[in-house]
Amino acid sequence: MAGMKKELHMSNEVEIATRYVHAVTHMLLRRRTMQPGVAIVAGEPLDAAKRVGLGQMARQADTDIVHLAFDHTDRGYEMVGLTVAAPRNIAVYSYPNCRLSLIGRRTVIMPPEHVRGHFVLEPHELIHKPAKPDGWDEGIRRAERQLVNLIAHGIVAHGQIALHTLANG
Repeated sequence: MAGMKKELHMSNEVEIATRYVHAVTHMLLRRRTMQPGVAIVAGEPLDAAKRVGLGQMARQADTDIVHLAFDHTDRGYEMVGLTVAAPRNIAVYSYPNCRLSLIGRRTVIMPPEHVRGHFVLEPHELIHKPAKPDGWDEGIRRAERQLVNLIAHGIVAHGQIALHTLANG
């Protein structure tokens, strides 16, 4: 995301992605604990076929998924995207190109501007709210600053998530 410092000196891509997962979890849940029914995952950027695969995974697991995409940029290896996949009834709703937004003391997930509403992460599911909150655009800048700060300080979401690392190689 914009503004990420190169000087973090993290040893590898898995460590970087892990720091982001902890930070994003902390931002979205605050002090609550994630329950079955929702997952935050990290991986490579998703093209159309991979978004379909993410939707299939969400459907099969009956789990709302927040996918954090990572890639190499001119600032180093960093989060470059956020996609939501939410199975509801017979459909799976997929929202690529989402952003975090800090509204008051709560971080929410904002879909692209042309999509109505926003998402709130509860411990067991993503809830779609029908309207965009006031100040959501400035909230995106606040969330980016908070994310940079949490990554730099190495926040760990102790007890909030069960973290499983799968790395290629």
